[in-house]
Amino acid sequence: MAARYTSTFYSEKGRKYYLVIDDANFSGVTISVDVVNAQITWQADVENGLERYAPIIPSNFKFTIIINTEAKEQLLTDFLVAAEGRFTIRLTGYDTTNTPNFYWYGYMLADLVEYDDTSLEIGYLYDINVLFLHRIVTGKQIGRAHV
Repeated sequence: MAARYTSTFYSEKGRKYYLVIDDANFSGVTISVDVVNAQITWQADVENGLERYAPIIPSNFKFTIIINTEAKEQLLTDFLVAAEGRFTIRLTGYDTTNTPNFYWYGYMLADLVEYDDTSLEIGYLYDINVLFLHRIVTGKQIGRAHV
C-alpha cells in the first residue's frame, strides 16, 4: 500500500491536519492535493449519552478535493473501477505544538461515484465521502510503533 495523494490543511480554528490517500495498487510519485470542506461525523449507535462506553463508534469523513490536473483526475477514474478496500484514508490531527494527537483511518467506498465533465483548465471540486468500517486501527496503519 503506497501513499498516492497527500494534503496538509487547516481547520477554521487553525488546527493542522495531514491527509494521506493510500492505494493498494499504486507504485509511483505521491501527488499533493488541495482539500476543502473537511468534516468528520460520528454516528453513535448507543443511546442516552453512553457513547464513551462503546468500544467502537462508527464515523464518516467527508472532504472535497480540487481536480485541476490529469494526475488528480486519474484518482476519479481509478475510483470508479476500484475493488472495495483498494483505497484507504489516514488522517492525522495536530495540537498547537505540532504534535500528532488525533488519528482516523477508513476505507473509501465507491457507492455512487459521479463527477462533472468539466475542462481541467477550469478545474472543478469533487466531494469524497469516506466511511469508517468498524475496524481497530493498528500502529502500523498510522505509522507509529505504539498506539
